[in-house]
Amino acid sequence: MNPFRYANIVEGEHFYDRDEELKRLTQTLEGGNNIVLYAPRRYGKTSLVNNNSSLKTHIKC
Repeated sequence: MNPFRYANIVEGEHFYDRDEELKRLTQTLEGGNNIVLYAPRRYGKTSLVNNNSSLKTHIKC
């Protein structure tokens, strides 16, 4: 059985092991730089952004 959730945005206890990515994204954006998240579908891009409130303040769609 696959231990990962993939049908919806992952939050809470189902979102884990992305601390380094969250740290790098936050530092990049707080430094005044732009960033592009590029990956195939279902790799967790939206979950990564949604699980860090400081990232949400920098998002412009």
